[in-house]
Amino acid sequence: FTPATLVYLATLGGTSDFDDLIPDLQKLFTRRSALTMNVVGDGSRRAEFEGLITEAGIADRVRFAGTVDHAALPAFVASHWIGINYMRPSPVNQCRAILKIREYLACGLEVVCNDVGDVDLFKEYIHVSPTIDEMFKAIEGLLSKPRMVNKAGRDFITEHYQWSGIIDAFCARIEIS
Repeated sequence: FTPATLVYLATLGGTSDFDDLIPDLQKLFTRRSALTMNVVGDGSRRAEFEGLITEAGIADRVRFAGTVDHAALPAFVASHWIGINYMRPSPVNQCRAILKIREYLACGLEVVCNDVGDVDLFKEYIHVSPTIDEMFKAIEGLLSKPRMVNKAGRDFITEHYQWSGIIDAFCARIEIS
């Protein structure tokens, strides 16, 4: 575990909005000399994003980890402090269930995201911001505090998002119908 680490899980393909974050990442890394970030995922735009990170002068601080073996992913994610989730506000993104938030919380991370998709389900355990600038202010605020495991968020996921409970509730709804 390195205290000042960010992680961004994404499919770096045609629907990725990662490039929207790069200007603010550049500013953040300028202010935080020990901060690093891992971008987990792959896709058709990965090389483009790597180029933009290089142009921004932060390639030595942002590592594109590619795909991480499924069995190793929870430990890899848990080795970070803050998980970032960002999607452009759009009608299609408003209808998305954000699995990354659940994964970050299950690993005990602080989560910073914008107000898109099903974030309201987790608003008591994550940092929801209306804009990218506000997201990065939330990250700065977290980095100014001692690192702590987001135990409340992890407990919420454990209690409400276990497959056995989800399947039982689904089966009960089918039987009622």
